[in-house]
Amino acid sequence: MRAKLPALEKNILKYRALQMVLLLHQVETLRSFIIRSIRATDSIPTNSGEIRLPENAKRPMEKALKILVLEGIISEKESSDLQSIIELRNHIGHRIHILVADISTPKLLGKHDPIFDYFALSRFEKYRDKISKGMQKNLFSR
Repeated sequence: MRAKLPALEKNILKYRALQMVLLLHQVETLRSFIIRSIRATDSIPTNSGEIRLPENAKRPMEKALKILVLEGIISEKESSDLQSIIELRNHIGHRIHILVADISTPKLLGKHDPIFDYFALSRFEKYRDKISKGMQKNLFSR
């Protein structure tokens, strides 16, 4: 038999679940936008002819973020933070039970157990806007 969560913990769980779903969606949306935009830009005839992100590239998002850093759209530090947010997205997709353990069993957590990053979504939204604007600006300056 499972323990009944108090009202506050139920609300925290609902809020966290909503943030997790939004983060899953937004990471996938931005990933698709970045990769498709780079590939579309590579196919423009005025481009140098260089294919920066081939269709069969392994780990295309990592390569795409490196391209954004080289183009000056984001900094190396922003790229690292984005990669940590993407890693959080992977934890949500594969180990969601670990990210909610502090709500149902807080006394069993150790110092090194993962704690959900409530600010990841707001940071990610800022990066999404910056990347979108930077890629538009960069496209027209070519």
